[in-house]
Amino acid sequence: MTTFDPLSLEVLFGAMVSVEDRLQTVAQGHRNTLIQRLEDHYQHDVDLGAEPYVPFLVSTYALQFYKTLNRMGKIGKKQPKKRKRRGKKAVGFAFPEAGGYFCVKAFDPDKDLAPQVQRRIALEQARMEERFKQGLDGYRQETLGIEQYIWRTMDDGKVRALHRQYDDRTFSWDNPPADGHPGDAFGCRCTADPVLPERLPFEPAPPEISDEDWAALAQEVALTLALTVLAAYTGGAATPLVLARAARLASRMRGAYRVASRLMEKIKNPTARETLEKRQESLEKAIKRVDEAVKRSEDRNAAEKIVRGHAWETHFAKGKELPDQVKTPQDLVKKIEETLKDPERVHNLKRNRILYLSKDKKTIVIRDDLSQDSGTAFYSRNGEKRFFKIIEKDQME
Repeated sequence: MTTFDPLSLEVLFGAMVSVEDRLQTVAQGHRNTLIQRLEDHYQHDVDLGAEPYVPFLVSTYALQFYKTLNRMGKIGKKQPKKRKRRGKKAVGFAFPEAGGYFCVKAFDPDKDLAPQVQRRIALEQARMEERFKQGLDGYRQETLGIEQYIWRTMDDGKVRALHRQYDDRTFSWDNPPADGHPGDAFGCRCTADPVLPERLPFEPAPPEISDEDWAALAQEVALTLALTVLAAYTGGAATPLVLARAARLASRMRGAYRVASRLMEKIKNPTARETLEKRQESLEKAIKRVDEAVKRSEDRNAAEKIVRGHAWETHFAKGKELPDQVKTPQDLVKKIEETLKDPERVHNLKRNRILYLSKDKKTIVIRDDLSQDSGTAFYSRNGEKRFFKIIEKDQME
């Protein structure tokens, strides 16, 4: 299997991080365009009022985009049989801890992958934004009491036969045609041109989003992001930029989890509440796996920085005695990781430092994320006694 290069990962995770901001920008532009059209038609100021459904739509279409990129990468899917598709091979790399692998299909592995991925993502972003505008048409026209629209196609050779028949015909929002409203069918690029009434309502009446729908959406967003973030931290080939972007997605994941938790308290329907509670349990397990993966990654990075600093050269390479199984810098990285993960003792020192004692009580690690070396580590035959001496000295400072 051909390796999916880190630059392509950076492009993909960057698109995920920016999707909500892009959708917010599209929503504002769509709002301004609609207001301008209405004011030109009615010759007076128009106020769409509060739009509580817009954040819901943003999250809905962002979720679809996350899933699209995950499907493109096959995150969380079983590895398929190797096969050619349109003369191009599948490329990717494994994510065993995430329960899947990352494989982009229909790309040419003999050419630079990142530009191909970037073009594909740009296409998916354009499609997503077009679908989002189509969704906004329905919600905003309903808010304004607009009951009918004129079906408009793109008037090109790509329009499907059924939609060519709908072109320039009038339909009602409460009575959709056979293929749904514009944008409902897969890949539909048609738009709904509003049939403006004689006058607009005195106050807009935006559709309400139920707490149950909001909670279910928040849970699905959090679960999807959990799998994506887990893949980034367990893949073994992520760059610092990918991990930074994955951390932002993890923050978004936790925000969606908090939204779902808060809304669940308001839901009175026992059946709906039971369903959401089961999904919440699955979500909590997924978040726990993400937290564990993030901590392992952070511990690994800290251990490597400590060893690259002065710890190995000063405290181990020149020492006459070494702890068991620590003969090389790589051994020391592993030893520090094990100590950070499962210490015999741990104590918080001043200046945001943390003191660790290894299980065999012979290796001491001081983690200091604010220092250039992220801390230090050294060997001591009587590690437990040294551990408490460090605490005593720290308290006297």
